[in-house]
Amino acid sequence: MKKNTLGYQGKLSREDFENILRKTKEFRNFDKWKIKTLNIGEMTHTYILQKGKKKYFSKEVKLHEAQVNYFLYKLKLRHLPYSLFPKLLKKGILIMPNIDGKMLRKKQLDINLLKDFIKFQNKMNNRAYFEKHNTTKLNNYSQSEDGFFAKNLYDNFKECKKNLLKLKKKYKLKIIQDFLELLNLISINKEGIIKDFVSMPFTRQHHDFREDNIIVNNGGQFLIDWGSSYGYGPFMYDYAEFLVDNQKALNIVINKSKICKNICLITIERWLYVSLIAKMLNMLRWYIQKGHHNIETKKNVKKLLEHEYKTYKVLLKLKDI
Repeated sequence: MKKNTLGYQGKLSREDFENILRKTKEFRNFDKWKIKTLNIGEMTHTYILQKGKKKYFSKEVKLHEAQVNYFLYKLKLRHLPYSLFPKLLKKGILIMPNIDGKMLRKKQLDINLLKDFIKFQNKMNNRAYFEKHNTTKLNNYSQSEDGFFAKNLYDNFKECKKNLLKLKKKYKLKIIQDFLELLNLISINKEGIIKDFVSMPFTRQHHDFREDNIIVNNGGQFLIDWGSSYGYGPFMYDYAEFLVDNQKALNIVINKSKICKNICLITIERWLYVSLIAKMLNMLRWYIQKGHHNIETKKNVKKLLEHEYKTYKVLLKLKDI
């Protein structure tokens, strides 16, 4: 196996970034491009590049994000934007069309985006396809649990309860108590939930499939920012929250996903609900932790938790969690 030589991710200077682009025909006259710096994400170099009618989003990417973006380039799925200059991915730079629009504000997933994402998952579960197009040589193809997801979910049960109890001391809000009661109900069968979650089939994950990473415009919905896509994980985790109140979307997953072939409906529904629980715990652990902007004010906490509870309260109706 060839030794990976990608040493640019997370290490580029502005001069490095520009010099790499200048070696590409499109950006040979780089001084004629307007550059707008975007202060988003963890990477230093995130820009909008514009010259006349041409407008690109550019970003320095780490190795795992370069990997998944190369796969997206090969697949060319309309609602999963992909690199226009795939050779630059090997040097740690993503250039893709700039997508104007607004972030999704409701958990209402466009059917065409869902279909494209299922196509992506189906392809990425083909080992031969993965090996053929894995130009970065990252060995993260996995179809089974190695202990990581079980430990992470177990930790999330513990940490999100701590977060809620701290918030309860700071803010007197009914919605915090509502989540605590829901968490207590779920925790009764914690071991069973963890077991069922990690035993479902694995697929390549976006792993940050949420409203803030879905851009909406007249062309539909577009899933962006694959910076958390380190590898594979439990099948329904990514989009569970978008399926619980949308039977049409769930039917598409059942009919289009190769994983669901010959699997009974009861099992698929169980996968859905344990994935929904995992997504809720992830939200309660990371989005209301100490120091997060979501908890700076009582108003922010109330807005976030009431919005999320509209989705997760469905768990109260289950006879057997």
